[in-house]
Amino acid sequence: MSYKLRKFLYLDKEFINDSLGAILGEEYETTIVEKISSKLGAGVSAGIEVVNGTGEIGREKNIETTKKVIVTDAMKFQQLYEEIKNYQDGKIYYDYITPDIWESFEKDEIIEIVINLELPKLISFANTVNTLKNMTNIVEKITGQTYIKEKDLKKVDSFVDLAESEKAEKIPCLMKFNNDKKYSIVSYIEKDNLNVDISKLQGEVTVLCKINRRLADNEKLSLSNLENTLKSIPQNREQRRKNKITMPKEISDIVKSPAIIVVPIAIYL
Repeated sequence: MSYKLRKFLYLDKEFINDSLGAILGEEYETTIVEKISSKLGAGVSAGIEVVNGTGEIGREKNIETTKKVIVTDAMKFQQLYEEIKNYQDGKIYYDYITPDIWESFEKDEIIEIVINLELPKLISFANTVNTLKNMTNIVEKITGQTYIKEKDLKKVDSFVDLAESEKAEKIPCLMKFNNDKKYSIVSYIEKDNLNVDISKLQGEVTVLCKINRRLADNEKLSLSNLENTLKSIPQNREQRRKNKITMPKEISDIVKSPAIIVVPIAIYL
C-alpha cells in the first residue's frame, strides 16, 4: 500500500463535511469510540468465589477500556478523495494538460491538478514593494543614510493599503499548468479556509477542485477585486464615458478563453 502524505495550505472543511454527508447519507461524526472489554481474576469458575494459592479470594472482574480515535480533517479529506476517485473510475489526477484533456473537462467534475498558482498582480506587487521598504529601513538603521524620501515612503504605504482591497473575503487567483500556459484556471480563495498566510500560497502546488464553468469564447474576466468594485459603481452613459476606468497594465489581471472557473476544495504540497 502506498501513502500520499499532504501538507494542507488550504482546506474547505465545510465542503468536505457536506460532501461526505451526501455520499454516506448521514452526518459524519468527528470521533469514533471503540470499547474493549477484558477479564481479570484468579480461580474463577462459574462465578463462584474460591480461595487462590495466596490465600486471597479470586473474583471475576470485567475491566472496560475506551479507545478514542479522533477523525481529523485530513482523514475526512482522504475518505472523500477515495470516494470521488472510485466514482470517477480513477479519472481525477492531471499534472500536465493537452487539448484533448482540456476538452474532456466537464461541469461539476472533481479534478486534482498540479499547477503553478499566482495571486493577483496588485497583491504580488505590493508584497514586493513592502519588502523593499522594510529592507530600506534596515539599511537606514545600519548606515544612517536614507535611500527613499519620506514623501515616497508615504506613496508606498498608500500602495500597500490599496493592495489590501484585493484581500477581500474571496481572493481571486490564477492557475496554469507548467507544460502549457495557454490554458487558464480561475479560483476564488476563501480566507477562512487558509492554513497559511495568503502570501505563501504561490508557486507549484496541487489543487483538488470542482469545475464550475467554462469561459465563453469572447468572455473576459477581471481578477481584480478593486477593478470590479470600481466598475460596479452606478454611472450613466456620460459618466462612464468621462470616467472610463483603465487599470495599469502592471496590476491588471484579465483572463480570456480558454479558461475554466473552479471551486477549490484543498490546496496542498
